[in-house]
Amino acid sequence: MKKQLLYTVLVLLTTHLTTAQVLFSEDFDNLTVGDLSTDPTGVTPGQNNWYVNSTYNGEVVVTPEPNKGNVVAMGEKIHSGNGQGGGGAALLIQKNMDVLWNNRTNGNNILQLKYDFYVSSTFPERTKSIAFLRFKNRIHVLQVNSETNKAPTATSNGFGVMGTDNGIPLGNNITDPYLHDNFPFDTWVSVELFIDYDLNKCYIYIPSMGILASDDFSVSSDQVPETLSFETRTKNHSFDRGIKYDNIRISALPSLPSYLGVDDFITSKFNIFPNPATDAVTITNSENIGIKEIIAYDTSGKLIKTQNYENESEVSLNINSFAAGTYLFHIKTKEGTAVKKIVKRN
Repeated sequence: MKKQLLYTVLVLLTTHLTTAQVLFSEDFDNLTVGDLSTDPTGVTPGQNNWYVNSTYNGEVVVTPEPNKGNVVAMGEKIHSGNGQGGGGAALLIQKNMDVLWNNRTNGNNILQLKYDFYVSSTFPERTKSIAFLRFKNRIHVLQVNSETNKAPTATSNGFGVMGTDNGIPLGNNITDPYLHDNFPFDTWVSVELFIDYDLNKCYIYIPSMGILASDDFSVSSDQVPETLSFETRTKNHSFDRGIKYDNIRISALPSLPSYLGVDDFITSKFNIFPNPATDAVTITNSENIGIKEIIAYDTSGKLIKTQNYENESEVSLNINSFAAGTYLFHIKTKEGTAVKKIVKRN
């Protein structure tokens, strides 16, 4: 599948209708096998506008992978061998993420980064894999970091999210929360990272490892993603490239996916009546969750109405001016955003 920019996919989830807008997608299948870029300095873009900086004994190549098509492999270009030499590093960059993000559908204020990565178990000294987003008007990047350099055993790996308010440890070691024992080396792992701009939260979901974690992420609306990067550092591998990536995608969502069970948990607590309705509806919940704001969208993603509240647990919204049809109410609270469907009749 070729890189696809700014197309919309409507996905009917089990509990509510969610419009997922894919802003950027790359699976490398349509790229030529070999060097991703002919400019190792990162000045001139290579295939599909990927910039590559591999001046420190590194390389980034497109290579076939069994059962996956083409993938990108990164790491040490020339193996120094047996503990000698400084290893290699490579950086892969996709620019202009801000242009894509600023052209998203109104109300799609959750950024999703999804990718697959693979870490070789053959690491005499070091393998480091970093996926990160750099933002405009913000010093710190947001990164998912995997590193064997500080791991005490051949089956453990440093693993965590850096750049949120407190960091998100992804380990399972009792003593060190950022250390993951029995890490799935030599296995493709799918990662999903979510940034909720409305609630200033970051979530990470790695289903194959049983990981679902979150942290506060103090980010303002003008701190939009600017570049998406993947960095690899390897030292003294028994072969050239120890890190691989595939199926990279950035999407803009109006709410968290139902399979996370985060917003769905909040959604299940709210009721809207009457439904269908003609003039006004009442939104309430049984647990005294304060409502901060309700944003109404039609099914095309068009913003219809915004109403602010003072953290009341029961509120009313006048929909008399709405045209007949189906609408999605995004009910924002300090515990998350509930999404409820309402039908308007004349």
